[in-house]
Amino acid sequence: MIENRVKRVWREGGLAFGAYSGSFGTAAMVEIIGHAGFDAVFIDMEHFPFDLRDVHMMVIAAERMGITPIVRTPGFDPAFILRLLDMGVQGIYLPHIDGAEAARKAVQAVYYPPLGDRGMMGASRVAEYGKIPLAQHMEQCNREVLLAVMIEDLKALDEVEEIACIKGIDLIVVGPTDMTRALESRVSRIILSWLP
Repeated sequence: MIENRVKRVWREGGLAFGAYSGSFGTAAMVEIIGHAGFDAVFIDMEHFPFDLRDVHMMVIAAERMGITPIVRTPGFDPAFILRLLDMGVQGIYLPHIDGAEAARKAVQAVYYPPLGDRGMMGASRVAEYGKIPLAQHMEQCNREVLLAVMIEDLKALDEVEEIACIKGIDLIVVGPTDMTRALESRVSRIILSWLP
């Protein structure tokens, strides 16, 4: 696995900047984002109809530009996450992580042992089709893969400190629209409980 530019910037104490590929999910858009000087490209598979071939081409373009490809998955599916990681995705961005237990399962899916339980294929693209010794590949991936989790509901909000303490979670992101809806629901229930 190549070095994750975002994690390198963080290790050096800097602030990394990424751009959203939006519905223009093409290799050319990723190249434009790289030429513009961003550190990462954010590829959204939750809200846009990209397939794995689309993402694969964007990952290759990101590697060419030396920027970090980060993919928001359509949900939590360890088998799907594994396919993304094996093709070279360097950042996994998981929506709707509803608490600490879900965050621990995310770590299990994203990282190799001893941190996680990710499935292994020594001949994957990210392992340079077997060119990199398996132990070295596992160590590199565990160091370079970035895991971001989104908290978008009240249970996750209540457990955010516990989530933040889980080894392997690099970034916690609030999903503003879903969280707003959840908070409005809580406020409505409180107001209704006050009414006679």
